[in-house]
Amino acid sequence: AIVYFPVRARAEATRMILEYGEIPYKDLSVQDYFGCTWQEAKESGKVPFGQLPLLVVDGSAVIAQTGAIARYAAGLVPGLMPEDPLERARADMIFECGAELMALPTNVNPIVNVFRGQDFA
Repeated sequence: AIVYFPVRARAEATRMILEYGEIPYKDLSVQDYFGCTWQEAKESGKVPFGQLPLLVVDGSAVIAQTGAIARYAAGLVPGLMPEDPLERARADMIFECGAELMALPTNVNPIVNVFRGQDFA
């Protein structure tokens, strides 16, 4: 399950990978997964690094950090990640470049959108 806010943003790359690989997953809010508000989950230490998204694997293993989650998901899709270490590093380089564009001072995030699924036009 992907645990995130009700927007696309940092969880969208993982959603795209899982959809492409036809890997079933659930999209859960903080309230749905933790049974409390985001602030409460963060303050209680339930969220590694105090950040979202999270990927919950097999109902218990929690992976944090967008890049780690996306790389894990990509590894589940046969043929998506290059087998050659240099080519895999180059693919990772492009992913990290995109992540840096989303950080300050540029703060460019073209996939921030409050609409998902059928509501996204």
